[in-house]
Amino acid sequence: MPDGLLHSIAARPLNDVSTRQQPQELSNRPCSIPGIAGFYDLSGRQLQTKARGPIIIRYSDGTSRKVMMK
Repeated sequence: MPDGLLHSIAARPLNDVSTRQQPQELSNRPCSIPGIAGFYDLSGRQLQTKARGPIIIRYSDGTSRKVMMK
């Protein structure tokens, strides 16, 4: 290592702010968590409540997910 580099590293304090990365600015978008719009069986019939076995959960944002309820 060159002598000048070694001295510049040794002279810098460990908590030097210039070496830390500053946090990036967060976006101002509101976080939206989709709610559950309905439960369906595998043939597409709507269920009144969660049932045991494989079901499809449809969310309020239009997405769906197949899950196995125990």
